[in-house]
Amino acid sequence: MEHAEKTGGEEPSQWVVLKNPSIILIQLLTVWWQKRKRSASDRVTEESQTSVAEEVAEELELEVEYTDLSWLQRFDQQPLYLTAASCTAVLLLFFGWILHPSLSFLSILFVPTMALWTHGVHMGMRDQKMAEDLRKYGDQYSGIVFFAGDDHIDSVGGLLDGGFEIVEDEDSRP
Repeated sequence: MEHAEKTGGEEPSQWVVLKNPSIILIQLLTVWWQKRKRSASDRVTEESQTSVAEEVAEELELEVEYTDLSWLQRFDQQPLYLTAASCTAVLLLFFGWILHPSLSFLSILFVPTMALWTHGVHMGMRDQKMAEDLRKYGDQYSGIVFFAGDDHIDSVGGLLDGGFEIVEDEDSRP
């Protein structure tokens, strides 16, 4: 199983990205400063355009299943309080100076704080989805090889509540 966004399913609304303007603002700034690094679980091997998980699956004659939430699905499923706080942060950033000059300074701190908070909430949502999918696939298959970023392994393992025997390859973490 590879930690990668699934395709298909119910399509979120095209307006769902407006549910978290703080993270969108931070993402735009991040893209402007640097290119996004590919995670180890999604990196492409040198010989071809297949991912490491696909290459290992081919060698071991395994099926590949994908589990994760896309950005749109994350925004679509995020809690209302996160949407409200994010919108407040961006509105304070753009219009806070009208009310009081110090509000603009505080909002400069509030927007990145909202982005970090959003990241934490979305990571929890993603880990929950991966654990649910692992449980579902565990009923279908006798064994699962799971590729994910280091940040997901321990939290997804904790969400499985001992329902699986987790065997980690010694060389899997740097």
